[in-house]
Parts: sequence; structure tokens; C-alpha cells
Amino acid sequence: MKLLKRLLLVLVLLPLLCLAGGWIYLNSLEPDYNEEGTINGLSDGTEVIYDEYAIPHIYAKSRVDAFRTLGYTQAKDRLWQMELVRRIAPGRLSEVFGEATLETDRMFRMLGLAEYTEESVQHFENEVGQSVKELVEAYLDGINEYVKNGKTPIEFTILGLDKTPFSVADVYNVSAYMAFSFAMAHKTEPILTYILEKHGADYLNDLMVHVDSSSTIIASSGSEINYEGLSMQVDELMNSLPVPAFIGSNSWVVSGKKSESGQVLFANDPHIAFSQPSVWYEAHLNAPDLNLYGCWLGGFPFPQLINTDRHAIGLTMFENDDIDLFREKVNPDNAGEYLYKGEWKAFETREETIQVKDGTAVTIQVKSTVHGPVMNEGFAALKESDPVSIWWVYTKHTNQLLESAYLLGMAKNMDEVRTGAAMIHAPGLNIMYGDKEGNIAWWSAAKLPRRPDHVNSKLILDGSSGADDPLGYFDFSENPQSENPEWGYVYSANNQSRSPSGRLHPGYYLPEDRARRIVSLLEKKDDWTVEDYQQMLLDVTSENAPEIVLSILDGIDQSMLSEKEKSVLAELGDWQGIFAKELAAPTIYSKMMYHIAAATFTDELGADLFQVFNGTHIMKRSLQPLLANADSKWWDDVNTAEVRETRTDIFTKAISNTTAELTEQFGTNTVDWQWQKAHTLEHNHSFSAVPPLKKYFNVGPFPVSGNTETINNMHCRLQPDGTYEVFAGPSTRRIVDFANLTGNSWSILPTGQSGNVLSSHYADQSQMFVEGKFRRMLTDRNDIEASELYRSVFSAQ
Repeated sequence: MKLLKRLLLVLVLLPLLCLAGGWIYLNSLEPDYNEEGTINGLSDGTEVIYDEYAIPHIYAKSRVDAFRTLGYTQAKDRLWQMELVRRIAPGRLSEVFGEATLETDRMFRMLGLAEYTEESVQHFENEVGQSVKELVEAYLDGINEYVKNGKTPIEFTILGLDKTPFSVADVYNVSAYMAFSFAMAHKTEPILTYILEKHGADYLNDLMVHVDSSSTIIASSGSEINYEGLSMQVDELMNSLPVPAFIGSNSWVVSGKKSESGQVLFANDPHIAFSQPSVWYEAHLNAPDLNLYGCWLGGFPFPQLINTDRHAIGLTMFENDDIDLFREKVNPDNAGEYLYKGEWKAFETREETIQVKDGTAVTIQVKSTVHGPVMNEGFAALKESDPVSIWWVYTKHTNQLLESAYLLGMAKNMDEVRTGAAMIHAPGLNIMYGDKEGNIAWWSAAKLPRRPDHVNSKLILDGSSGADDPLGYFDFSENPQSENPEWGYVYSANNQSRSPSGRLHPGYYLPEDRARRIVSLLEKKDDWTVEDYQQMLLDVTSENAPEIVLSILDGIDQSMLSEKEKSVLAELGDWQGIFAKELAAPTIYSKMMYHIAAATFTDELGADLFQVFNGTHIMKRSLQPLLANADSKWWDDVNTAEVRETRTDIFTKAISNTTAELTEQFGTNTVDWQWQKAHTLEHNHSFSAVPPLKKYFNVGPFPVSGNTETINNMHCRLQPDGTYEVFAGPSTRRIVDFANLTGNSWSILPTGQSGNVLSSHYADQSQMFVEGKFRRMLTDRNDIEASELYRSVFSAQ
């Protein structure tokens, strides 16, 4: 009997002990924000005061100690994110995720970014100045101190992954991924070339991609290029990356002549794919010669978004075209050679081995031409195609992004910031600037290629003749830019802009909707305040959408509609273009726009390729002028030779389908068709594909206002199922008031500061973000201590 009682006691206690052990283990992984210890290499003690949102305010006796402590502090909250970001460019994700990421690794290995990183490291060791090097190395030392002695994030444990030290190569790999994620050419140029080859120049010209009517596709050396498959594979790989891609952005800066205070007022909200953790790590560094508040990318030592006592810097994506794809011609008698300027040249070759977790290592042979690496080995869609090589500005020049980022943060005046901007070769960025002296400026920072006049860089080019090759680069003075304009403001919203001489540089620019709205609002006032800026960053009105609706109304045959369809159309006609979550009109508009786009493009592209095209900037830019063009060839269904369809046919059917589907989805009462029921935001963790883990690691979903091209940019694709999951948008909303830098500058992150799921700061800003709230960026020590939640103290060893 006693034995039975003991057995029952064990059976009762064992689960409790397991639960207690699990609870103790999980709590042991929570970040320790009240830490006392040492960081190897410190020359003196440092303090880290965490405010109520766990933003670290680092106080040090030197810049070097501040950056060393930053590395340690960032790793404490973001080590898993940093681990993923450093693995993408060199093609090392499969070491963690196995065969699931093998095709992604193939793509990046083909690009040769690991080789370019090696060259960049040599540049760092031999040519980078000591003032930059010592901060980079201190930052890395801090990370590695945490890697060695800090807690292991639970993601590492789940995947059985060991923590390993970070190096200068990892820093350059972070910048390489950022550069690649900007590029739209990989998936867009094959689609456009396909349209030209299959349907002709008129189709492209109606998309505002101007080509000569006599344009022809270069002769094949054998196999045709699988344009459709290439675009679809690039799209799939980019959508499956475990860290966010850079999409767009807004920024505007007004001078004292347009602010109530008479001082510069600055705003920026870079648009990046939403993720958990969110992309930016916010921190404040204070030393005798430094007072730097900024937003850092994981694993990169210098902030990209910057506030100091003197100046502020923000970023938007330039969207310039810095990639050309070339179709190469292979020697029919020797597959190891390709034709270039009348001569057969040998392909350069290199071997890449990809380690695959729980699998066999995969070795690939990558060829290169004078233009760059051949894409075929990186994309299964090109296995049987003619070689396509990729020429990319990023890998053609010495990487000075570290030196540039250092100078942007440490600059003492506008001239030094301009110098730092001119050092950026790729990715293309708009550097937005304001300072305490009242200066405002914007520089498009990139090396812009000079191309032959006949070249349309949005098409796949002829690699064999050399006639399509870039001719060199424009001087930085020919980049679009503006300093202290007389009208009192500068702005950028990924729209196309002109150089000082009036030149338009080719690119994959976004529609002018946001740019137009920004200018429209800025022009109306000369007494802007922080509160006005907050409302403007949350603006969800499209001035273009009502114009698009007018084109639709002009094209519809209302005699063919039912009374219900007419009432739905009338609601759309009364709409002012406001994408508020409580309204039904945005839902009607989005559903109708999908049906119009799908009916217009699917017959020429096919269903799968249309979905890729649906995600390109080209379609977004071209849709409004196309809808106003009743004579476009796109309206005719190429599959019905005996009938010529018109714009009226497509528009009329679209409103009928919209009414029927929304009735089925939400009911007969249009009041119930609210935008918030279809338009939602969820922040996905890299484990989101695993259902049992998703609910613990993801944040959201939340119903949200806004749309793809409103200032409050909630980026989604038009979808056939009537749901519009937001996948990108403001990665922070940031306002800097030069009338009161320490007391009236504001920010917000989409989720929280910590990437540790066990931290109370993992998602503590997420509700604030969707509600349009802000929090102060604290730089005054008295304010910081008044907001203090935790304090860590580190001493030198």
C-alpha cells in the first residue's frame, strides 16, 4: 500500500516538476536588463539606462567603449535576428533550416556576394581609417562578449544551433543583403522582356515602359530563356526570406520658414517588410564627444537613422535601376566559351559548396562573364535556358558603406554629410537631412550608370556585341538632389526625380501617389508643428484613387448593372479616397481593382506570372494611366480571337464580380464590408511557417487603416480571395524637432525593442503602433532617469 501511495505521489509530482523546470528554464532566458558585470576590452566603466520601452541609453567615457557596450546590448536583445541577417548574403541559411532554404542559398551563392565580402574585408584591413576601424571592431567585440558569455536565445536551442563569433565579414554581409533586397530588376526585367517578345512594343508602351516599335529580341544560341519561370522563382524566393526586405519610404523636412517654431522639422518612416522582431534596434550613445540617438540594423555598427545635437538623417529607397541582365551567346562548338565583341571568351568558373542541415552538402558550379555571374546555376528556371548574366553596380566598386555610415553619424556640418552621401555606390538611397543651423537637404546617393542611348535597362540586354554595356557613371553632381530650396521643404517618397540638369535616371520608382499627397499637404501650411507631422504620418487619403474611380465610372456600362451593383458603384463614386478601417469603400475599391487587373493582364501573362507582375512597381505605376486609356491593346482578351473585348467589358464585369463576392464574404449590407475586416497586419517571426510555434512568436494580427500608396503605407497585394494581409509598411515613424531636440522628438517601433520572445518588451509598442501613437526619443539624462526601468553597469576587466 505504501509503495502504491509513493507511485501515485511520483505520478502527481512529476508533471508538476516538469512544468516548474520548464518555467524556470524559460525565465532563465529572459534578457537581464539589470546586469552588473564586465565587458572584455572596456577601458573604463559604462552604464546602460533602459527607459520604459527598454531603449538603452549608453553612457561611456569614450566612443570606443560606447560602441563596445552597444554591441553587447544589441546582441542581448537581437542575437537571433543578427544571426539570420549575416547568413543570407553568403548563402548559409541551409546550415540552419536544411533543404527548405537551399534554393535561396543557390541564388545568393550565384551572385558571388561572399567573394565580394572578402574583397571588402581586405579593403577594411588595408584602407579604412583608424577612427572607423576602432568603432567597428569595438562593436564586434561587444557582440562576441555576449556570444561567449550571454544567454542563448531560445531559437538557437530549438534548432540545435551553436552561437558563433561575429566578424567584419558579417558586417559587410549585412550591407550586401540590404543592397540586394532593394533591387526590383531580378523579377521585373524578365516579365517585361517576355511581354515585348510575345506581344510587342505597344503593350509595353501602354505600361509606360517605352521601347522602339522595331525592338527585337536578340538571337538565341539554342535554348530560349524561361522568362516567366525566372520571374516567378525570384518572387517566390524573395517572399520566403526569413528577414525583412526594404520596400519604399516617406520623408520630408521643412525649414524654419514653414514651421511654427522657425526651426527645422524633420520626418521619416522607412517602409520595410514587417517582421518580428522589427528591423530597427533603437539606442542612444553618450560619450564626451558623442551624443548619438539612432536606429541600427542588426549586425551593422553604425545607425542608418540618426539624431545628434547637430543634425538628423533619414532614409528612403532611391529605387534607381542598378542592375542589368545580359543574354549571352554560347559557342556551339565549345560550351565553355561565350561570344563577346566578336571573340569567343572562356567563362570564368568557381565552385560553391552549400552545407545542408540534416542533408548532403550541395556543390554548384558558377560561371561568370565580363558582365558578371551567370544566373542559370542559381535558378532552376534557367537550367535549360541560354546563359543570363547579371551586371550589378553593388559588386563593381569598392564598398565604402562603413566609411559613409560613420561620416553621416559623426558629421559636424552639412558638407561632411554630403561627402558621406557621395561615397554610397549601392544600394541607392535618398539621404534626407536637417540641422540645428536651419539647413535642409536631400541627396540621391548612388553610382548612376551611363548607358547607351538605345538601351532600355528594363529589358534583358544583348551580352554578345558589347553595344549594350554601360559606358561609365555620372558624377555625383548629376544625382537628383536639393539643398535649402527657396520653397522651404524637401521630400522623398520613392518617386522619380530629376537631376539638377533635368535628367531622368532609369529606375523602378513607385507611383507618385504619396509624393503628390506630401506636396499637397506641405503646400497648404507655413506653420507646421510636431502634432501636424504626427497626423501627416498617419494620413490615409489617396488623391489618386478618386481619379482612378472616375476612369472606372467613365468606362462602365451602367445599363448592364443590377440595382445592387449600381448602389455599390455609387458608394465608390462618393468616396474621397480615404482608406479608413471603418469604411466599406476601400474594400470595394481593392476588390474591384483586383478584378480589373486580373482580367486585363492574365490572358497575356498567365495566372502565375500575373501574380508576380501584381507585386512589381511597374504595375503599380502603370495602372492609373492604363485605366484612363480606352484604346489600349491590353483590354482585348488574346484567347478570344473572334471577339474584341473592351475596357467597358472588363470594368462592367469587375463591378459585378466585386458585388457578388463581397456579398458572399461579408453579407448583403455594405456597411459590413469594412476595410478592417479584410486589411490586417501580422508581424511574422522566422518560425511563422511552423503552426505550433507561430502563435507564440508572431505578433498580431491587427486590423489597420491605410493602403499600399497612402502616406501611412500599409503595403499589401491585390488578392483574389478578398483578404489583404499587410506585409510591409513604416518600420518606424520618426519626428525630430530642432526647436526642442531633447523634449519634442518622437518615434515608435512596430512591435517592440526586444527580439527575445520572453521579454516584456517583445511587443509592448505593437498596439501603440496600430493606434498611431508615438513615444519620445529621450536624450536628456534627467528625462531618461525619470523614465528608467532598468540599469546595467559594466566595468573594465
